[in-house]
Amino acid sequence: MIEDLNLLKNIVELRLNEKKNREEIFRIRERKFRRILRHAYNNAPFYRDYYEGSGIKGKDIEKVAINALPPMDKQLFAENFDHIVTVNELNRKEIENFAYANKNPTELFQGKYQVVHSSGSSGHPVAFVYSMKEMTAAFSCSARMHAFTPGRRKRVVYYAGIDGRYGGVSLVLYAKKGILKRMYDISLLDMNEPLEKTIVDLNRLQPDILIGYGTGLAILAACQGEGRLNISPRCIENGGEGLSSTDYNLIKRVFNVPIVNMYAASECYYLGIGKEEYDGIYLMDDFNYIEIMEDHILVTNLYNYTQPLIRYRINDRLTLKEDKKNILPFRLVDNLIGREEMLIWFVNENGVKDYIHPIVFTSFCIMGIDKFQLLLKSEDRFEFLAVISDKEMEANALQDAKNNLDAILDKKRMRNVSYTLRAIDYPIIDYRTRKFKMVIKDY
Repeated sequence: MIEDLNLLKNIVELRLNEKKNREEIFRIRERKFRRILRHAYNNAPFYRDYYEGSGIKGKDIEKVAINALPPMDKQLFAENFDHIVTVNELNRKEIENFAYANKNPTELFQGKYQVVHSSGSSGHPVAFVYSMKEMTAAFSCSARMHAFTPGRRKRVVYYAGIDGRYGGVSLVLYAKKGILKRMYDISLLDMNEPLEKTIVDLNRLQPDILIGYGTGLAILAACQGEGRLNISPRCIENGGEGLSSTDYNLIKRVFNVPIVNMYAASECYYLGIGKEEYDGIYLMDDFNYIEIMEDHILVTNLYNYTQPLIRYRINDRLTLKEDKKNILPFRLVDNLIGREEMLIWFVNENGVKDYIHPIVFTSFCIMGIDKFQLLLKSEDRFEFLAVISDKEMEANALQDAKNNLDAILDKKRMRNVSYTLRAIDYPIIDYRTRKFKMVIKDY
């Protein structure tokens, strides 16, 4: 009941903000920023020590410019996890052990904290923690995706990675609670199931709203165009990765319904929302403080008081656009392009080509493995390369990796696909971009 009231209160507040002008939104953002900064300085030892090391004292917190505060990245965050959380009962070791042992996103840490992990390609996801009040705040921003209207329950299908502590699935599952379960009929489809099974399930479920990763949605659109899939969604929502123009055009041509583009991250959930009429993505400037730098952004989560994130680096490139329509009082940026990671295509045991999305492997929370890569050798063979700094953990880590890989291939009906496991000292770096890639094609 309390969560329902908080949700409605948050939705009303966000809706009212849409009627304000940009200057008012920036004032709201500033007030929220000062509140979270004050909380972090007083309750998270890391921030107090980190800022005082830069000459910023308690008396400066109410007036210091945000760009005078030193930023932090994922490594600094992970190293100081226990001194960033503001609740004494939370610590990195216990939370990571919980994440390793409990892949089911419906299971809460200590029965009251949602734990999600980053979906980056480092091979060693970092955990982010939200109280239920903060999850309610996060979900409330979905009111900007589509209207909450009375009447028949909307059939919602979420087609993505669901067997892990992903941010997206945790938000979708939130809609199975309280007042929301009267409005939505939620079904989850695992993108690591065989594609043919997914098609059968979708034809049976007939969703009103179809949510998924852009590449997965494009594959479903291709199946619809071929006549194998026959669904009539009223809305399609992309999340978890940027939507390329090629995928967008395919999905739009086949389904011819509104496409909503969610720009989100595990660290702070909603960053922005794009719709066709926007001609870009509106940043949620009343929800997160987003600083646009040359080759990255710095994000301050304005509502997570359990684990404050202030000026946290995310390696996305955003380009501001001139807003000629002024539909919402937020900053407008160009649509984000899709991920650089390639889909992994294999021929399955029935002789049919099927794919594994790279994000499936981000549920690999394997103790001892610092980074990993998949080196594709053919359409039915690959190498799993693991960077393991502690050699005493090597045997157990590789065995755990084998167990996880076998489970993925078995579920996808790809038991014919062979692989080898190999420990390496350093990851393979792309010679052209000089960047780490999780998936490398070598044939």
